[in-house]
Amino acid sequence: MKIIQTAFDQTRKDVFEGLSIYFSKQYGATDVSELPQQFSQELAFSATDGDTSMGQIYGHIDNVNLSAVIEGLYVNPNARGSKIGQKLIHAFEEAVQQEGCVISFVDTTQASAPKFYEKQGYQLIGTIPDYPVKGDTYYKYYKRL
Repeated sequence: MKIIQTAFDQTRKDVFEGLSIYFSKQYGATDVSELPQQFSQELAFSATDGDTSMGQIYGHIDNVNLSAVIEGLYVNPNARGSKIGQKLIHAFEEAVQQEGCVISFVDTTQASAPKFYEKQGYQLIGTIPDYPVKGDTYYKYYKRL
């Protein structure tokens, strides 16, 4: 046996198809055509005031695990404290729920906004000290939707 590097898109497609069949058997689905037709989908939202971006959020949906991941959230410093971050998360969560997601994940650092995510109902999974840089802490959160 040997391990070789392969094309990402084809490998992801093959893994997705294999996992779809595997999980359909594990969870009792008999019609594989009812399973998602793509592994993931990306989505993004922006809060604007005229031509000015007040904040943005982006992430993806994992159609196999019915989960969503917030990959980035940024609120313009001039707009902080105006609940724009909360509104962006709410829009993201509503959209992913409509796609069937039952859980959302987010990671952040001490230098960023762990308390903000906790106020939005996210629960701490765990931390990694001194990551991504010495003196900082990485936090991983989840929220059932």
